[in-house]
Amino acid sequence: MKDFNNYEILKKIGEGAQGEVYLAKDKRLGRKVAIKSLHIDLVTNTVLKERFIGEAKLLGQLSHPSIVTLFDYVVDNSGYHLVMEYLKGNQLDDYIKNISGPINEIRAIDIFTQILDGISHIHKLNIVHRDIKPSNIIIDQNDQIKLLDFGIAKDYNNDPNLTVVGQSVGGTPMYMSPEHISNAKITVQSDIYSLGVTFWHMLTGKAPYEGQSLAKIYSQIENEELEIIQKIYPYASKKVNDIIKKATNKNPKKRYDSCKSFKRALLELKEILIKKDSKSQKDIKILKNIDLRVSNVDDVSFIVNNLGYVGSELTFSGKPGDKLEIKLHKEGYDSVSKELIINQDELIEFELKKRMPVFFNLALIPFYFILFIYFKIILLIVNKGFLKLDETKKNIFPKKLISYKSKLNQYVNSLKSGLLELSSFFVFTIIILLIFNINRSENEILLKNISDPILSLDKNDEEKLLTNDKSSENSKTVEIVENSLDSLTSVPPKSKKTTKKFPKRGLIYKKGGCKRNTNLRIYTYHDGKGGFYNGEVYDKAFCGYDFSPIKNSKQNNNSNKNLNSSISSDFQDRLKSNVHDFYTDSFNGWKLIIDKSGSDIEIRAYKNGKFFHKYDIKGQLSSISFNSSSNTLNTNWVAGAGKRRHLINLNNTSIPKVSRVDIYWSRKNLEIELKSN
Repeated sequence: MKDFNNYEILKKIGEGAQGEVYLAKDKRLGRKVAIKSLHIDLVTNTVLKERFIGEAKLLGQLSHPSIVTLFDYVVDNSGYHLVMEYLKGNQLDDYIKNISGPINEIRAIDIFTQILDGISHIHKLNIVHRDIKPSNIIIDQNDQIKLLDFGIAKDYNNDPNLTVVGQSVGGTPMYMSPEHISNAKITVQSDIYSLGVTFWHMLTGKAPYEGQSLAKIYSQIENEELEIIQKIYPYASKKVNDIIKKATNKNPKKRYDSCKSFKRALLELKEILIKKDSKSQKDIKILKNIDLRVSNVDDVSFIVNNLGYVGSELTFSGKPGDKLEIKLHKEGYDSVSKELIINQDELIEFELKKRMPVFFNLALIPFYFILFIYFKIILLIVNKGFLKLDETKKNIFPKKLISYKSKLNQYVNSLKSGLLELSSFFVFTIIILLIFNINRSENEILLKNISDPILSLDKNDEEKLLTNDKSSENSKTVEIVENSLDSLTSVPPKSKKTTKKFPKRGLIYKKGGCKRNTNLRIYTYHDGKGGFYNGEVYDKAFCGYDFSPIKNSKQNNNSNKNLNSSISSDFQDRLKSNVHDFYTDSFNGWKLIIDKSGSDIEIRAYKNGKFFHKYDIKGQLSSISFNSSSNTLNTNWVAGAGKRRHLINLNNTSIPKVSRVDIYWSRKNLEIELKSN
């Protein structure tokens, strides 16, 4: 293979039926890389080419210490190439065969948990590997591993329908699950099976089914369990054999539900193995496994002998005679409690029931309490000899008593849990309502007592507002449109005894912004009864909108000049009008004028003196900073926790983004001074 692009080929380090692997040097960065190339003769093979491209796409999504890193993907005249990190080490099967032999149980657990972490990462992305085997795992001199070869992995996010590669099932037969070789649906549990076989290989020092025909291998995978490890490597514990037996169960539903559960079982075994005393070593051989599984929900809280776990299944090991107290809890479902004495290996399945409404439990408790008392009295009468019954009927009453007592306890516990949640909800609701009412009362008091002489009209202006007098274009024409805003600030009707005076009708309460594409500015007025109404005031100096039509290029130029002149003077006009709250000096060609009305904030942005856009935000405004690299504004990034932060993109007119944490802040931000007249 010749050099290509920015890579110098050093030597060939591997070859297979479908491609070659080369050691190369990145000319730009000086690092060594591995280049995996599809055979040029196979480029026309659609299936293999798509598999190769699919591997590149999947590796591009992955970033994990236990998975090989993809640096580049190259397609040129010489074919298809994956540029990956160069790994120093051996394939795990070669390492076992030529260097280590059977790997010690504790060491094998440390190595294998890394493999489980890598596969767990791809499972979280809804990807199934489908070809897990020792030859696809590299191990270095420090027992660190890397997963390779995602050529037949499946991304179920983008391709929910599993496809068979070529005319075969894809993968390596000795490590495949029964459902894989039978072309049934492949899931996460199929990878769990392959992982179990790989771990078996690590502990025994040999591959399963060696020297057998393909047909016999398929038959054994579907019908026979793996050989017991102790027959090949007698130093392994019984517990590790039980773990592999569960991982390679022929029924996918009886395997570990995830790599996390598989790993947890191995780490528990490791804790037992590292104990020094001989008694613990003997205990390993007599421990019994209690498999707990919830069939209908995920993420259940298991509490076994005061130790907590989260998942849908759990394997607990203990000695015969040990007592287990099991509790299961899931939000919105009835809690389950169970006590048992360990006797032998056992699978216990649970199905959690959705919790009934609190009031329903409240009705059932008296019913079962009455039944419980009734049968208790009957049993007492029978035991005292006042009521004679045959032995069969007599034995019914204790069973009924136990049954109704259990039901009563179940509904009482459910009621306790439900009442706690219900009371928490009511307390939270009451707090929110109190806060809302306090804020509303404060706002009403503030609105009723506003008296701002700056916003009041003189007598002539007031007469114009009340008479709707029309004037010329250069004068202000007022068109008052009553919008019944009394409903927005609800004020109860005056009592006959009330003598409180409100501001006179027609006095300005607030000056707002302009209607879109017009020179009409929105004013809010007192209605004389404690309420408000809106009006529209023609104010070209403030709004700056030009209605002039464009008829030809000459008129176009003149119009643009007039428009630019109008817009350019808009900043100065607004600054001189003194109706704003803040303004800024020029920064990077930008200037801002800011108008606040309660929690509504209007930010008008001007670029090189020309109006660019008006951004509306809600909340408080304590500071503004500017990021020149992204051309964005950030509000409140120096403020205390809890205030809204806004990200305003000056590259476009998009709606500002909102957050309550400083995710938009950068050390490159320049704080802009907010000035007021």
